[in-house]
Amino acid sequence: MARLKLITGRSTKQGTGISIGKECAGYREAISFVELNQSDMARLGLSNGDQVRLSTQFGAAEVKCCSAEIPVGLAFMAFGPVCNRLIGGETYASGMPDSKHVDVEVHSIDHGPSGSGSGSGSQSKSFPQILDPDSDPDPDPDLRNDEK
Repeated sequence: MARLKLITGRSTKQGTGISIGKECAGYREAISFVELNQSDMARLGLSNGDQVRLSTQFGAAEVKCCSAEIPVGLAFMAFGPVCNRLIGGETYASGMPDSKHVDVEVHSIDHGPSGSGSGSGSQSKSFPQILDPDSDPDPDPDLRNDEK
């Protein structure tokens, strides 16, 4: 397990996908993974495409991970329904949730005898999986994704 800072924002794929439509494969793919520094991935024994569990004080989700050129200690996710569950809804009267420094725990998920997240079972799961079913869904998830 690693404790990192989650930052969220727009990505090119997420922005292009949302223009085409939230049901398109490109959008769903863009919002369904977390980017991590290669050193953080190595510390957790992760490879690109492995499944991880992200947990914050607001909720949890299982997503795939990939390496990116970001600073050690940070995790990045594109805006969308999954990251909305992880960052909470407090806006401090700004209209935009505080989404740039959320404490997140990243857990490697063991799916096979080898101990790798890419073992048997991880490919058959639907991604992402929101793990906080009892929390109220965001009343207007589109509101957070629109530029102000």
